[in-house]
Amino acid sequence: MAFQRSHTTTEATTLTTATVVVEPAVTSAATPHERIDAALGEINGTLRSQLLAALLKNDPEFFERVVIDLLVEMGYGGSRENAAEHVGGVGDEGVDGRINQDALGLDVVVIQAKRYHADNVIGREKLQQFIGAMHGQGATKGVFITTSRFAATAVEYVKRSANLKVILIDGERLTDLMLQYKIGVRVERHADILALDQNYFEED
Repeated sequence: MAFQRSHTTTEATTLTTATVVVEPAVTSAATPHERIDAALGEINGTLRSQLLAALLKNDPEFFERVVIDLLVEMGYGGSRENAAEHVGGVGDEGVDGRINQDALGLDVVVIQAKRYHADNVIGREKLQQFIGAMHGQGATKGVFITTSRFAATAVEYVKRSANLKVILIDGERLTDLMLQYKIGVRVERHADILALDQNYFEED
């Protein structure tokens, strides 16, 4: 009798085991004070974006009032009432206003305020017009404020303007000043950071 060998096929099953490696918590080398500073920087960065969005949302007349409040808080133009007489009216010969730095008006600062979106870059031509208007006003000092930014050619043109002092304030600088002088913002929280008073524990 012929015997047939029975062939048994064994299928090999491959098991894939996923190994999950749990990384230890990363301990920051920053000190608590440095982490506080970083958090404040993040908060202020968000607030700057919110300020620009609020300025663009409102009308140009509101932006002019913001300029008035900021310049007065910075010490220009005396009282707000005096500054409002020179800034915020209809543009005169290519400028948006004038602010007297003294009671007699001997030292005048010419103001230009433009509420533009971030992609509307202010070029050299706008600065040429502004400086021409300064000459027409007999002024040697001017401030050009915008919510957008200035082209490199415009900045370079201002630097080469002889016998004139022109300050360019773009959107980033504007929001920095608004935070510094607390224009359009309020204090939400105070936090006192305490430290050990070594003098208290030292004996005489």
